[in-house]
Amino acid sequence: MRAEDAIGRGIPGERSPSTSSARSATAGKPCLWHTEAFSTAHPANWSAFLASLEGEPPRVVCDAHHAMIQAIRERWPKAEHHQCEWDLRHALRRLLRKEVRKGSSPELEELYERAEGALAGPNFWKPFTEAAREAGNENLDRWMAVNGPAIEAQFARRPPPSKRPAEMPLTTSALDQLTRPIAAELYPRRYALKNRDRLNRLLMLMQLHTNGDDDVQATRRRSGGGSRPTRGGLPLTAARSPTHSASPHPVSPTRCERGAR
Repeated sequence: MRAEDAIGRGIPGERSPSTSSARSATAGKPCLWHTEAFSTAHPANWSAFLASLEGEPPRVVCDAHHAMIQAIRERWPKAEHHQCEWDLRHALRRLLRKEVRKGSSPELEELYERAEGALAGPNFWKPFTEAAREAGNENLDRWMAVNGPAIEAQFARRPPPSKRPAEMPLTTSALDQLTRPIAAELYPRRYALKNRDRLNRLLMLMQLHTNGDDDVQATRRRSGGGSRPTRGGLPLTAARSPTHSASPHPVSPTRCERGAR
């Protein structure tokens, strides 16, 4: 799940408009499960978006948007919450780049280069944390204190690559691939997206097109005239790509990555 504005940029806090989207799969094919527009990325709007999704996923991959995480934990308290590893790595590198520019040092420059692969696994993360501690940078120490426990907990739950199932994504990249064309289409109209009902109808049509469901006859042939296959009330999971688990975006494209349903 991923918090974004109407042009596909990450939302650090509340911003209007924003869009919420969820990714799933049908017969192994990734599909955009649900997309809805809201006026802001407020927790109440996230809760309303999540309430429209049936069932309860065992796993949700999302970014660090606090309102979204709060709503996910309230809606699905038993689901495993996995923070998108691409977002974590990007945030770490962005912080280190800023610190290097403020006052360059060999230690920080080396950490910046190593940050790209630091989240590849425990064998890379542990020496990185030791080097980060020795650097003695206050802002880096604070970031590590906040995010380090979550990263280590994710490593503990994550099986090795050879044993990790396809329906266990680590990032929201698969959702990004589905929603990027939608964001590109909305960008030129970003100042005119003021009517939520109309925008949601537009998003519904764009979702059908993204999933290849805008051809009625072809859709009926693929489904054998029946409804889309489900498991426990949820659409079958897409193969790993994105995270954006839970992107699991008024316009808020929210992005939701959900594990095996």
